[in-house]
Amino acid sequence: MNESENKNSMPNNVLQGPWKTKKVKIPEDSIFELQQERAFIEDLSERVIMQMIYALGENGVNIDTKDFFQNIAFIIECLKSALYKEHGWPHPLTSIIENISKVTEETFDDHETIKLRLDINKIIALVEKLNLNNDETDDGPKLA
Repeated sequence: MNESENKNSMPNNVLQGPWKTKKVKIPEDSIFELQQERAFIEDLSERVIMQMIYALGENGVNIDTKDFFQNIAFIIECLKSALYKEHGWPHPLTSIIENISKVTEETFDDHETIKLRLDINKIIALVEKLNLNNDETDDGPKLA
């Protein structure tokens, strides 16, 4: 069989090479490990919060409202912020949490205790700065 006969006998849907192939780029191990750690934090946060929601529901808290889930979304991000900080990673809520909360160690009856405080005045100032409480149509309670 000569070359022209060989070309005619090939099916029409076959493409002939030579093909230039790209090398597959594999991310560095550190990037892969970072992705795995972040996925772990997402999963851990979800599982911890789901247990908390279940416990709250079992104890009479109405967990079926939009407001409840809005608050839970904030709690989830606060938890992620804490876990990110443990790894030395940035999170948008970290600086807010650091600015509105204070942790002190105190001795009471020969026992070391950790005292946690939120500075309500800083929270009010933050809310005012963000203009979140300027809705005049809402008759609900205001922070300021």
